[in-house]
Amino acid sequence: MAADFVSCEDEVRPAVRFLLGQVILAQDLDSALAAAKQTEMTMRVVTLDGEVVYAGGSMSGGMRQKGNSSFFSRQQEMEAGAKRIRRQEQRITSLLRKRWKKKKMSLKN
Repeated sequence: MAADFVSCEDEVRPAVRFLLGQVILAQDLDSALAAAKQTEMTMRVVTLDGEVVYAGGSMSGGMRQKGNSSFFSRQQEMEAGAKRIRRQEQRITSLLRKRWKKKKMSLKN
């Protein structure tokens, strides 16, 4: 059950069990379909990628579909990459300044 994978305080455990008590987690869509069939389509099964097999058998897709990222996750990756580049540029600039100062000091002596 999905509720078993949630860490929470004891006082909210009943709410977690109420919300997730009828949800099963599955590794992938094939496993989800197999689990749904075992429960005779009476429980919701969710994959790690977010695909859902609802009670009754209807399905919906997850966030990632066979290696394709959503627009928002790609945008977040690009923003994170740009941030890393800016940090590296700042680090290089700082190192060059330090090196220039050392060189300047050695020329004075």
